[in-house]
Amino acid sequence: MDPPNPWSFGIELARPAQHMRLWFSLQVLGTDMVDEMIGRGFELSTLAADEIKTALRLGYPGPHFLSHCKRSLCPTWCGWRAS
Repeated sequence: MDPPNPWSFGIELARPAQHMRLWFSLQVLGTDMVDEMIGRGFELSTLAADEIKTALRLGYPGPHFLSHCKRSLCPTWCGWRAS
């Protein structure tokens, strides 16, 4: 096991200094590039959803089911059990 690196902790020495990573990324890439990267991520997720919708063997339940799906609302999943 590696010894702890003090540079990877924040001022409180408990959490990683993630704000420095964000600040450094913004300094190197710029806000326009970060905006383009986030926009591209949304475009790719839309393309992936469209591919899933057109695939014959895959089902796309819709964006409202992507984070939570009650089994009572999905009658085709009645036999499904989480392990």
